[in-house]
Amino acid sequence: MAYSKNRRLAAIVADVSGNLSVEGLVVPTQSSSDNDTSAASTAYVSTAITNLIDSAPGTMNTLNEIAAALNDDASFNTTVTNSIAAKLPLAGGTMSGAINMGSQNITALGTKIESAGALTIDTVGQFNLDSGNDEIHLRGSGTTFGKFYTSSSDFYIQHPTSDEDIIIRGNDGGTGINALTFDMSEAGAATFNDVVDAKNFKINGGQGSDGQVLTSTGSGVAWEAGVDGITASGSNTIIQSPDDTSVIHVNNSAEVGIGTSSPSSKLHITTNDSTTNAAVPTLMITNLSTGTTTTGFGGEIRFQAERNNGVNQNTGAIRSIAEVNSGTNISSGLAFDTGTAGVNAEKLRITYDGKVGIGTTSPTNVLDIVSTSSGILQMQRSSNIFGFEATTSAGGGYGLYDYASGDYDIWFNSTGVGIGTESPTQALDVNGTVELNNLTIAGAQGSDGQLLTSTGSGVGWEDAPASGPSKGLAIAFSLIF
Repeated sequence: MAYSKNRRLAAIVADVSGNLSVEGLVVPTQSSSDNDTSAASTAYVSTAITNLIDSAPGTMNTLNEIAAALNDDASFNTTVTNSIAAKLPLAGGTMSGAINMGSQNITALGTKIESAGALTIDTVGQFNLDSGNDEIHLRGSGTTFGKFYTSSSDFYIQHPTSDEDIIIRGNDGGTGINALTFDMSEAGAATFNDVVDAKNFKINGGQGSDGQVLTSTGSGVAWEAGVDGITASGSNTIIQSPDDTSVIHVNNSAEVGIGTSSPSSKLHITTNDSTTNAAVPTLMITNLSTGTTTTGFGGEIRFQAERNNGVNQNTGAIRSIAEVNSGTNISSGLAFDTGTAGVNAEKLRITYDGKVGIGTTSPTNVLDIVSTSSGILQMQRSSNIFGFEATTSAGGGYGLYDYASGDYDIWFNSTGVGIGTESPTQALDVNGTVELNNLTIAGAQGSDGQLLTSTGSGVGWEDAPASGPSKGLAIAFSLIF
């Protein structure tokens, strides 16, 4: 057999048992790219294994170490595939749970955060919107309807649509109100829904000078010298008559003075003319009607007071009431009302013809007093108190009552007058002693010596009988009626 020049024969040695072994055989090391059937030398194999391990770390340069690193998972490929399938791809996808960023920021966002429903940003601290170009836009359905931005350190609020208003809206006790409207079609003219409470006031950057008033220029307003009839002096506003006589002063306490420059109440009227013996016209109230007036028509001065819970209630009134209204003339009385639990009711009436009614709206006498209680009229001088009282008890009537003694001194009823009794049975019924300095019976006092005697149907003066008392005998007696 022929051998290549690169090989040499080895010694073939047989042992006593007939086993053969080759000794001294040397195999050349093949190239690492050699892929034929040549014998591999130890060096070739060692190099191949070294190349296979390459620069793997020492803890993973054996198959056992690699298997351990893979958790000895024979289905590692499936495990990894399933694990990757549960991850969010870089290309995006749908999350099935919340993302907890911890203390990390979300950076390098795109141009939108889209939500299928209402989006809530809930933070336990301050919420900041930080725009790199100093603008924050508010959009609805993709259209910008408002902008916040800064320029030269100033803060701007802008509606980008031409002539559309900016409105500040709120809720007043459950009712929505437009508190402030800026009309952009009128160069931003501002309309307040209610009172504007300002501590100071400027027009075109100025507050005017002392005495100037705010007037219309035809195209706006401006501070100008006081117009004819209205001026300012210190804390007072003065309304003057055509002859420049000061007639009305309004001070900084909202007190109005007519005829005085120092009002001391909400309305203070002072007159000063040559009248010395007649009433001076001071205040006139005229009531007009767009309809046809009838009886009952007239003016009213009503009084109100604030309760302790802040609610106003009626406390009284003075009313002018037409009692005769013929179309050509009107005659009116005065009614005086008092307030009970906020309801005014008439208590006193003075009719147009001078009758006074207390407790009645239609007196028929100079003074009519109508009362549902027993006491009608009480008079007092020092500690002496007397009064007229009426009763509906048996016998009825009314009397002059002495409050000190608790008795009626005189009583009147349909039968007569009682003195010392509340149940007179005669035209004059006196229960007690009567002291007379003189006595007239049937219009006569009798003649000298006559006696007052019974006639059977009354009393009369008669001559004394012959056996009676002699002339000049003093007779003392008491008359009991």
